[in-house]
Amino acid sequence: MKKNKHFSKFIKLVLYLLLFIILNSCARSGNPLRSDWLLTESQRDSAVFSKYHHYNIGTNFISTSDSLPLYSHLPGIVVLTNVSDTTIYLKEGMDFIVTEIFKPLDFKERGIDSVWLRVASDNMHLGWVEENVMLEKSTPISPISQLITKFSGRHIYWFYFIVAVSGLISAFRKYRRKKMWFLHFKDIYSIYPTVFMACVATSASVYALIQMYAPDLWVEYYFNPSLNPVGKPFIIALFLCLVWLCILLLITVIFELYEKVSFEDAASYFVSLVAWAGAVYIVLTFTIPIYVGFLFYIIYISYIVYKYKSIKKHI
Repeated sequence: MKKNKHFSKFIKLVLYLLLFIILNSCARSGNPLRSDWLLTESQRDSAVFSKYHHYNIGTNFISTSDSLPLYSHLPGIVVLTNVSDTTIYLKEGMDFIVTEIFKPLDFKERGIDSVWLRVASDNMHLGWVEENVMLEKSTPISPISQLITKFSGRHIYWFYFIVAVSGLISAFRKYRRKKMWFLHFKDIYSIYPTVFMACVATSASVYALIQMYAPDLWVEYYFNPSLNPVGKPFIIALFLCLVWLCILLLITVIFELYEKVSFEDAASYFVSLVAWAGAVYIVLTFTIPIYVGFLFYIIYISYIVYKYKSIKKHI
């Protein structure tokens, strides 16, 4: 009876998620399709730029550095003598918008980058910045894009890996000393932790495959992010569905812990679960591109299924 009760809770969470996705997708109405023959030359150029650069005039960014320079005019351009040659530096956290795109045909002869952008900040300062510099020192203003930036650096990965391993060691010491609940060592009898870890491992593998075989799709998603998988390319939609499923399963595990063990044991088990999930995600993300991760994935999935079956036999 209890098993059906917990399963019904999970089904309700899934239904709420599906309702959210459906309502979110219905709220948007796509732009009507227009033939290229009806577009002006500048509009076609703009569409081509957006296709290859993934942003365009009107895109909002936020500065992530205190040294983002904005020049009063383009280098190599002759200006009037009464125009001051000044450089403005945007502060970290200031948002700005792209107002003009300049791509001269003779950019190599000018000795400048192929694309320069004119931007306007909150304080209405206008200036020019190289595209490469702008992309390096800013992110799209969407919170999802900012989150992707924070989690995409390799040094950040190593930091989270160290934190995850430290959490595992700390929780394991408590388990050895007090015999508290700990994932893969003293498990609760529930299918949800096993499915959660399998989902985390699968989402890490899918993310690594995107980086290997469809990096342009990920860049496009980075500039135009959404939590709604509807309308996204298949592999991006699959990754988003796995992320949502991980969240739902984690909530379900919390319900299971609340009803089956004490608060102290639940806290120990939850810390071990999250630490294991972080370590598995990072290891697979790094090892899938060198193909060793596929073997790790098969071994780990087989291991957690074996552990669940062994727990089931002893109940």
